[in-house]
Amino acid sequence: MLLMIVVTATLREIRRIEEEEGKLMKQALEIQSKVVRLREQKLHMQRKQDSLFSRGMVEFENDLREQEGGGGAPAVGDTPTGDVFAADGSEEPDWVRELNAMSPGSLTQLAASVGQGTVGESSQSHP
Repeated sequence: MLLMIVVTATLREIRRIEEEEGKLMKQALEIQSKVVRLREQKLHMQRKQDSLFSRGMVEFENDLREQEGGGGAPAVGDTPTGDVFAADGSEEPDWVRELNAMSPGSLTQLAASVGQGTVGESSQSHP
């Protein structure tokens, strides 16, 4: 009789552990699916950001060419600050400071490289 009670209790504990294991496996699969989905979203957003940056640099290159060609008069409402880029807020991001510190020739070269899709290791060190 005592042996039967012990066996029954052991079987219940085994079932409980198996149920808990099943729940944990299901949760692990859900988490893994979320991770895969988030990685795909991140990759999509990075591609979108790269595309937008490339298009922006092509437009920037075209604007610089227009300005060098004599059409460089500021539009109505533009207030020249001396900086090529201006950021909203009190503190500029590092990339804004780096671009503002570049010479117009370097900016033109960077824009041309981005427009041609040739930006690589050389774009990491600005002249």
